[in-house]
Amino acid sequence: MISEDFDRMTIFRSTLIRISVTFVMTFAFVWKGNADTTRTPDKANEPAKPTKTATNDKSAMSSDEESAGKPSTPSTRRDPFLVPAKLIRPPAKPKAVVIPKPEPKPIPAPSIDNRMTDHKKLLRDYYEGRGAEPGKLAPYLTEELSVTGIFRNEDGYGAFVVESITQKQQTFFARTGWKTFDGYIKEILPTGIKFIKTVRLDNGTVRQVEELRALPAANAK
Repeated sequence: MISEDFDRMTIFRSTLIRISVTFVMTFAFVWKGNADTTRTPDKANEPAKPTKTATNDKSAMSSDEESAGKPSTPSTRRDPFLVPAKLIRPPAKPKAVVIPKPEPKPIPAPSIDNRMTDHKKLLRDYYEGRGAEPGKLAPYLTEELSVTGIFRNEDGYGAFVVESITQKQQTFFARTGWKTFDGYIKEILPTGIKFIKTVRLDNGTVRQVEELRALPAANAK
């Protein structure tokens, strides 16, 4: 009797354990399925997103540009409130004007009075032994001298030279090499005198010019 009760108890316990294990496994499987469903959305039910292709973009852009004419950029965009007639433009830059350099001009010589005063001082210093003898034509410019005659002796050619700047109009017997205020006698010819004239310019340069002072035709040999 006791053995039968023990066998029944053992069978009941085994059956209860099986039922419990089955229930736990079923519950765990259902719970896991619900958790996966919650974490992963149903992609099949999502609406498909439209995809843009490069061809569609280019076609859309070209159609927009055609409709607007040209694309609007900051450099080509026009201010709607700007009136072209009232637009103040900056003045044009003036062209550089090339100013030609002025021609140098001769420096005028001192007056005859100053020249004569300086000549007398040099002559006085010579007599007192303080310098060389100044030339007789030294106070005169070449243009103030005229040739009235030519002579010749054992020393060569000489010339009769008259100064025309003073009232005395002195006559000198000139020789080659005599100095004037602005030059010297280069050569005495049968037809006249060759002067070398020195011209001082206002730019600091010096120019030498050769001038022929011819003998008058009535006195020419």
